[in-house]
Amino acid sequence: MAKVSELVHVTQPHTINVTRFVGATNESIDSRSLLRSLCSQIVTVYGLEALKDKVEEEALASYDVAETTGEQTLEEKLGSLDSWPPTSIEGLKAGLEIAFQLAEEDRPLVVILDGLDELSLDDDARNLDWLPRIIPENVKLIVSSAPTSRSKHQTLSILSNLYPSAASAHSRMEVPFMVGSEVAALVDRLMAQDERTLQPEQKAAFLTKCNIQKLPLFVVAAWTLFARKWTGSTTVEQIASDMEGETVPGLVEHFMERLEIRLGRYFVAKAVGYLTAARHGLARVEWEDLLSCDETVMNEVLKVCSSRSRIL
Repeated sequence: MAKVSELVHVTQPHTINVTRFVGATNESIDSRSLLRSLCSQIVTVYGLEALKDKVEEEALASYDVAETTGEQTLEEKLGSLDSWPPTSIEGLKAGLEIAFQLAEEDRPLVVILDGLDELSLDDDARNLDWLPRIIPENVKLIVSSAPTSRSKHQTLSILSNLYPSAASAHSRMEVPFMVGSEVAALVDRLMAQDERTLQPEQKAAFLTKCNIQKLPLFVVAAWTLFARKWTGSTTVEQIASDMEGETVPGLVEHFMERLEIRLGRYFVAKAVGYLTAARHGLARVEWEDLLSCDETVMNEVLKVCSSRSRIL
């Protein structure tokens, strides 16, 4: 999906490209945060005045619907447009639908949403009832989800029901697993990139593990967390121990367990916690200062470090 977004940007520079990777951050799995960011970006591009004009156009029809169904009118759902985006989940759903209608023929809109199956359960986000049912002529919606066989959720089936016309072969593409030769080529590229090599038996053991999943993310994670740190003396048995986790979450969990053994559970929990809590990340010096201010962290560090300094 990242490549799709890049191609849209390069080949259609006049197109408004709005891309989100669900699961990339804590906020991205929350439907309200996702909807707020989508509504904000689209209206920022097309203009608040254009939004006000469009709401005024749709207001009369919404009054008729409200009288029949007893629902809120469009204006009631959206609230004050000067404090855009809306705050309620119903307002955000209506806001995304009206924001889609701002797309113009000479400035079409492409919205790319990757990993909808990663959404949290809050507000029934995985039911996808927040997605506009009718996609305007100047809008293209490109979404991805893990198939039902690889996910605990029915997101892909729900998408097929929401957009029956998009379930055809020309509108839907399945991304297959890598084949063995592609896994080997990716490993070779990673080795060249880091100027590292593996002994033949090490590489064979690594490829065997990678071919269980055949996913690029698994190969990159396994290389980054473990393989690039191996030395010529690393045995096949050690490699098997390093790669006990046969999924990406399993690799990360195993890596974190190793860190806890080396550095202490409290230290690792605090270090990762600060990174997670920092909305825009932390510079290394900021990270070290925060950890140095925690006496329990420093006590654990001094158990495994010969330095007597209480500053990281």
